[in-house]
Amino acid sequence: KLLVELKDKLGSEIHSSEELKKILSARNYSILAHGFDPIERKTAEKFLNLAKDFIFNLVKKYNKKAVNFDFDNIYSQLDFPRLNRI
Repeated sequence: KLLVELKDKLGSEIHSSEELKKILSARNYSILAHGFDPIERKTAEKFLNLAKDFIFNLVKKYNKKAVNFDFDNIYSQLDFPRLNRI
């Protein structure tokens, strides 16, 4: 909402995205965030792809050197807990 108030084009696009609103709602009610509902793999992958696009566009907008920005390479170097099915 802050980016919308600041008249940021990317912020406005994100804020008005119905697809993002649906995915965020699923995330918010899931065990990944504030709720107890399971989240489907397809929904989690959609959320990841939207987040990747948002981050890429944000970095590109504010950093002209971001031409070779590789989210997957950066992500693979981070240390996240891995959950396994029982």
